[in-house]
Amino acid sequence: MNTLIIPILASNVNVGPSLHAVGLPSSNAITGFGHAALRVIKDMTGANPSDQGSALVINKYTLLPGRQKPQKASKGDMDKVKKGDLDASLSDERLAVIEGWVVVRFGIGLSGLTSIQDKLSEIWEQLHRLAFAGGVLSIPSKLILLEGDEDGSEAFKKLPKNSRIIVDHTHELQMYASAYGLDFFEAMIRLLVLSEDQGNNFNKSRTPEPTKTSGSEIPADCDDTPEIIPQTPTSELPMDQQSIEDREVFENSYLGHLVPIDIGYRALEEPQNREARGGYKHVFAEPVTGIARIQLLSSLMRKKESNNAFWHHNNQHPMYTSRGSFQHG
Repeated sequence: MNTLIIPILASNVNVGPSLHAVGLPSSNAITGFGHAALRVIKDMTGANPSDQGSALVINKYTLLPGRQKPQKASKGDMDKVKKGDLDASLSDERLAVIEGWVVVRFGIGLSGLTSIQDKLSEIWEQLHRLAFAGGVLSIPSKLILLEGDEDGSEAFKKLPKNSRIIVDHTHELQMYASAYGLDFFEAMIRLLVLSEDQGNNFNKSRTPEPTKTSGSEIPADCDDTPEIIPQTPTSELPMDQQSIEDREVFENSYLGHLVPIDIGYRALEEPQNREARGGYKHVFAEPVTGIARIQLLSSLMRKKESNNAFWHHNNQHPMYTSRGSFQHG
């Protein structure tokens, strides 16, 4: 396994990809950028790297003021927009400026790796043509290629330890819902509130140090594990042994700074053939929201949980998502 560190400075990044997730780009945007970078490599070298996921490490983050934009999905709305009609449908748009790194993990043979190393500067030039989460992209410094970096830890060692990394914790949402007999939406709300309460209690117990990520509006995750005050949701459902063990995990563990994140779509029907535009597959779908932890890079490295930080496509009909670990299905 190998890693490629791609420095990014992206403006007008879409951080409002769905109604339930505002503040981060979707996980598909992270995965899609890494996949596009590997396609550039394939086109330039003839090698065929296998995509093993991409991680987003944020050094500076600025959330821009929200604004409304016209929806142009239908011809009727398009005509209203052109005429300046105030009845045109509007949607909220949230954009951000993100400076940091995308770490792409991939597998490839020795000859292919040599080809990439030989053309690294040309690949760097071509990557400027890509976008990141709909935003305008620049790559301010050179790429770094690391051979034999199985879990990405060598790549993370080369980045500032006070950076933030987006880590998939959707599996905790599934565990929490099962342990307490809740639906996913209520489980998400309770987990987010519990995470915020833990952070507030921790911040009250010490004087916060000034953040080194100037311009960042992402709250700092705790690098220490604070004392946990158990907050047990009530449930009248009978508990099996697994539920009891899962509850103990949540009641005695520090969750970190959790946020909702758009992780893809759930198909509402079987794909249908459409004849227009030369023929294509069409399906009605709804967005799927997961949970991510905005974690200090130093904390992630110390706990050796980097696998969940590498987002990859996990498409199994009817779920078309991007998740942080191969083992979480």
